[in-house]
Amino acid sequence: MSSVKSSVGSTVETRALSIVKGFVCAAEKCPHNCCRGWQIPVDEKTEKNFKEMSGLRGRHLRYFLTSFRGDTVIKKIMGRCPFINSDHLCQFEANGETELMPLVCRIYPREGVRYDDLIEVTLELSCPVAARLFIENPGRLSFVPHSYIEPFFAISNEDSGFLSYLLTEREKILDFVWERDLPLADTWKVLYSYISEVMSLIMRNRLSEAKEVSLDEHLCAFQEKGEEAYLSFFSITTIDRMILDHIDYGALFIREHVFSDLIKDYNRLFKNMPVNTINRDFHDAVISMCEEVPGLSEKYRSYFSYNITQLFLHSYEDYHILKPFLFSVLYTELLMIFDLTRFLRAKRTVPAAPPVTKEPSPRHTQIETLYLMESCVRHNPYLTQNLLNVMREETL
Repeated sequence: MSSVKSSVGSTVETRALSIVKGFVCAAEKCPHNCCRGWQIPVDEKTEKNFKEMSGLRGRHLRYFLTSFRGDTVIKKIMGRCPFINSDHLCQFEANGETELMPLVCRIYPREGVRYDDLIEVTLELSCPVAARLFIENPGRLSFVPHSYIEPFFAISNEDSGFLSYLLTEREKILDFVWERDLPLADTWKVLYSYISEVMSLIMRNRLSEAKEVSLDEHLCAFQEKGEEAYLSFFSITTIDRMILDHIDYGALFIREHVFSDLIKDYNRLFKNMPVNTINRDFHDAVISMCEEVPGLSEKYRSYFSYNITQLFLHSYEDYHILKPFLFSVLYTELLMIFDLTRFLRAKRTVPAAPPVTKEPSPRHTQIETLYLMESCVRHNPYLTQNLLNVMREETL
């Protein structure tokens, strides 16, 4: 690991997912410019640089600072950052003025999160290049030493013992995902049972007992019950509510019309399916799609694993280890739904779908669906809270 000294003298270790080193920005060739559609938060240091700039230039810069839900952000013009130039590049970067770029712009699609004296760097798959790297490198991701990256945010509760436990537990969960020959649906069921018991003990301040809970015993209990597990861990009716009531928000067509059209296709596909069989029908349809498209099954396992890798340590803040697991399942299931929608559209089974003269390659379609779903769903913090509320009402 790379290490630096923090302000209080302790050693900060930095490590990154192995695919981070392969990232090279597509710049003006990017099909999905990262300066469009986002609320761009301005960190304190960058805001200070804006405010200390003198003269007409300073007044011009400060004009584009505004407040959104308590945060300082860049004021968008027609949905775009006002500092993007005619080549679809950041004018600050083009001018060599990186000190005027918000931190998130300097490091994106890398995301650095600090947990006490550990910084983990991952890639946001809302970037098309990052999504391509992920699709082209399926399997379990690992961390490797990396040079220091200024973290975008820090999570700390001064409970180093719990952080050590989370790091060990994450590896145990990933071992189970990749080393057991289980269908993904069964994996989800067993992990849900296991994590629920563990979290119950953690919330009662019984971490030592939580460490002794056996994942194998939960697997045996599941196998003894002989339950049938569907890939729709969340019922399709619950997912439908999330998509139509929250994900398909009013301004989505303006922000990302391709994803908005994908949701319309989804609605045409699922709206007339019988409720009493829809979970099995979805399961069977995804299995059939995976049989026709090589690598899809591994991709979904990889995507669930990626989410666990990136999200699980977030529970260091609130001890709620079940929440990152549920979101990891939810995002994987949503990706399946949107992949299935585009797959069936390509086969012309979606009624009233708009005519398509030339279908893109399956690899291109998978990459596009992934980065659109990530940018429009997973990395929308206000939408995340709404989805959590639905999970609490209908699942938890």
